[in-house]
Amino acid sequence: MRYAALWQADRERIQRMAPIEYIGRYMGGWFDFAIADELHQLAGDTAQGNGLGVLGRAAKRLIALTGTLMGGYADDLFNIFWRMEPRTMAGEGFAYGGQGRRDFQQQ
Repeated sequence: MRYAALWQADRERIQRMAPIEYIGRYMGGWFDFAIADELHQLAGDTAQGNGLGVLGRAAKRLIALTGTLMGGYADDLFNIFWRMEPRTMAGEGFAYGGQGRRDFQQQ
């Protein structure tokens, strides 16, 4: 399935899949490196931010670039750290979501 087309026609409609969805489903560990620029733009709970998490899982190494790491608050880093290193964050006792964010800020 890794070499299949991103879309294909059938008799009723065209089947489409977003490239990031395809990468997440079929290409885990496929890339040696993924590079994300303007990382601070990917911190929110958005489709682009979730795409960063998918790229992080699909690549052996994630290179993240930004000139503006945070807006002055610790929770600006929470989503970035969670997407880049979810096992480490969970290992440190943080849960994804509101309570985990509050615990992160307190520490």
